[in-house]
Amino acid sequence: FFAVFCLPASFLFDLVLQLRNWFNRTFLSAPQRHDTRVRQIQSQVRHCNDLPEAEKKLMCTSRPNWLSLSITFFRKDLCHKIPIPLYDILELKEEVMTVRVEPMVTVGDITRYLIPKGYTLAVTLEIADATLGGLAFGVGM
Repeated sequence: FFAVFCLPASFLFDLVLQLRNWFNRTFLSAPQRHDTRVRQIQSQVRHCNDLPEAEKKLMCTSRPNWLSLSITFFRKDLCHKIPIPLYDILELKEEVMTVRVEPMVTVGDITRYLIPKGYTLAVTLEIADATLGGLAFGVGM
């Protein structure tokens, strides 16, 4: 059962996610819109904070739990969900060896970006879908 169903299903699921990421990088990438996108997120957060006390709820990202690498799941349906459409690699400063990215850039994205330029991350996870934002905040694997 495992070899006949689970392995092919896992391969197809990964393929669909890779195609989605490729589409986002190819057609929706807009590093020049970073500041505008951040202001939109800030506006949504302010709106949630300005709600009357009776309507206030916790806030969370709108990223579905099934895409999370965390082992802690919670009821996002009980929260104000804030979309975080920040998937771009913003800049590489070779002179100081830093790369500036948005939080939803994955280990796979940054690896594919850096390797052709002759660089790699100091520590690279085997989990290409882990977001750099999640790793930076220590909420991922």
